[in-house]
Parts: sequence; C-alpha cells; structure tokens
Amino acid sequence: IKDFDPKGILTPKESRRFGRFVQFGIISAEEALQDAGITLPRDALIVGGTSRAGVYELERVFLNGGHPTGYIMLSTMASMLSSALAERFRTSGEAITISGACASGAMAIGYTYRAIKEGRAEVALCGGAEAPVTEFTLKGYSRMGVLSRLSPDRAERPFDKLRDGFVLGEGATFLVLEELGHALRRNARVYAEVVGYALVVNPENHVAPSKEAEVEVIKKALEDATMTPEEIEHINTHGTATKQGDLIEAESLKEVFGGSLNSIALSAIKPSTGHMLSGSSAFEVAVTGWAISEGIVPPSIRSEDLDFPLNLYQNHLKRNIKTAMSLSFGFGGVNMAVVLKAFEG
Repeated sequence: IKDFDPKGILTPKESRRFGRFVQFGIISAEEALQDAGITLPRDALIVGGTSRAGVYELERVFLNGGHPTGYIMLSTMASMLSSALAERFRTSGEAITISGACASGAMAIGYTYRAIKEGRAEVALCGGAEAPVTEFTLKGYSRMGVLSRLSPDRAERPFDKLRDGFVLGEGATFLVLEELGHALRRNARVYAEVVGYALVVNPENHVAPSKEAEVEVIKKALEDATMTPEEIEHINTHGTATKQGDLIEAESLKEVFGGSLNSIALSAIKPSTGHMLSGSSAFEVAVTGWAISEGIVPPSIRSEDLDFPLNLYQNHLKRNIKTAMSLSFGFGGVNMAVVLKAFEG
C-alpha cells in the first residue's frame, strides 16, 4: 500500500504503538462498523487472524539497522491485532487472534460464526490483517518457488496454463457478524448469511496441497450448511496460481461437485489484490457475501487460457446468486471453507 498514512484515523499514540498490520486492521474495522451502522457493545466478540504479524517491524528494526523502541515487543505480537481492536472500541469480551497461515482471516470468521451459532456472542468483529511485504518474506517465498516471475501486467494467473505463482500483497478485511435476530431488530442491512464452516488439517505435509483434505473440508462445510453440492451456485476459489496448488484445487472441485461444476460460476480474485495472506482469506469471504448481495460474480482478470474446464470470467458477470462458498488453503496443511447464502427475509 503506497504512501500509507493513518493520520486522521489513528491517534499519534496508536501509530507509535501498533504495527503496520494492526493499523490496517483498525482502519478496516472502523469502516466495517460504519458500514454496519453499529457501535460494538461492551461484551462484543473480537476475533482477528494474521499469519506474519509484525514481520514488517522486525525487518525494519533488525535487518535494516534500526533501533527498537519500547513498543517493539507489543507492535510485533500477533495477539495485538485483537487487543488493539478491543482497546479502540472499548470492549471487554473475548478478544483473540488466530494464526493459520493465509487462511487465518477466514478462520477468524469461521470461529465467530460458531460462537454466534452456539449462543456465545450476538455481535462480533472478525477478519484478518497482514503487512508481509518485506525483503525477508519475499526472499522466503521466492526460495519456496511460489512467487510469480512474470511481468507485472501478466503475473498471477490462477488456473491459467502460464501460471507460475502469486504476487504478494498486503491489507486487511474485517466484518461485522451478528446473530440474525439481533441484526433484524436494529434494521441492519444483511449482505448474506453465514451458514456453514469447516476446517481440516492435513497431517501428512505442511507445504504440498492435499486433494483428500480439500475434498473433506468442502464436504464438511456443505454438511454444516445442510446443503448438497448441487445447491451451490458460486465458488470463490483459493486460486493462488501455483502449478500444483491450482491443479489439486481443480481436481478437488471436480470430485466434490462432479457434473454440477459445469453450472457453477467461479472466481479467482487474488490477481486484483495480490495475495494478502490472512487479509485475502477474509476479503474473499466478504467479497463472496457481496457477490450474493449484488448479484455479481467477481472477475478473474488474469485467467485467460485456462488449464482446466472451469467457469472463470475475465469480466464481472451479472448473475442471481443464492448460495456460495469461499475456499482458503494455507501452509501448515490448513484447509478451510465457508458457506454463505442470500438472506430472504
């Protein structure tokens, strides 16, 4: 994010104390609350997700010859994401940070969904925040062979024959999740309902994608939502444009959805944002809800010459969407799926 300047939103104290990823999170959360038209109650649940936490501050201080301030330990803690939000919005309920690689933001949404479903919360703020664009992170992912080496106007091509990896990005997405009755009582706008969630970990390999785990998590999320594969109308894919990752994801989708995959509109939106890690997984759940609300399938701007028979569109597509799924997979063997549906009240 070029020329990022939190002045006017964050206080000078917050700017000094909080890491870049936390600052992104605070700004995103403020926008979410404004859009929802709500002030968080004292007992609101706050769940944040992050993968790389304070890597930006650590590099700036230790790799670039800087000097740590008294805030360095706080500014780099993953848990400061939720703690800072609790401080900002004056809540004293549960505030936790989840870390599960790039699926962390969506995992935070899934945890929140479960908490509300089980009656442990009525109103919650949840999402993911990430500031991973550093020399350390770029070199690390490059050594893993997952970053695209194509020119900027061609890089990150999910499910395309020329795919060779992703482009690293940064950002944050937070949502207000409410128990439906609570939202209706205050006449809130309901973009979509979260109706299913599943998380499956592949214990066999922390790097390579697992078809078995991906198939299992999709099936479990559908089961949680009491839906069949034939009922899903839109899928936001994980789509990182890595050779093996996209191959396994395409095979997993084919195994679960079979012939019905031919009628499902898919999207792979990371080329529009870069891969924001936990920020992307939360963002893509939010975009999936927005797609349902607006009746628009988001464009997959770099998926031009497809390597698989999938319904991806380079331009947005107007379509009435009643049910949708968002997928996020991550290093460490993390596999996550969220199911949403249109609110028909």
